[in-house]
Amino acid sequence: MQRLICSIFTILLISSFTKSQTDSLFNVNTELGIPEIFNSVFFVNEDTGWIAGSYGTLLRTSDGGCTWEHRDLLPDQDLKKIYFKDAEFGWLFSRDSLLYTTNAGNNWNGINTPGYLTSVYMKDTSHIWIGRSNSFSRSTN
Repeated sequence: MQRLICSIFTILLISSFTKSQTDSLFNVNTELGIPEIFNSVFFVNEDTGWIAGSYGTLLRTSDGGCTWEHRDLLPDQDLKKIYFKDAEFGWLFSRDSLLYTTNAGNNWNGINTPGYLTSVYMKDTSHIWIGRSNSFSRSTN
């Protein structure tokens, strides 16, 4: 029953987004106490999920979305995308930064990536593909 309530809450959270008139991002309902813009939502499994957003907003849930833990990360940057390959290994990026974790988001490490990032895929820390506004590159180590 609690899982059903959490699922309904998460659906309501996502459905409470309203389309911004000035861009293609979604604004979260300010009644939740988080006025930032959410850019990416990713669930590792039915319980563990992440939201990345503006002003370095990083939210994590471990109960299917019933509660969210707010983590401050890169407060001067908008986090564009978050993705987890499995429960331990994940990455996120902003326009200027690429971060990865190997311990379920407890710690985040940065990778030097000059240029404006538009897309990132990491198989592991040695196999990285990076898209920029007018180029594409991959790691060789």
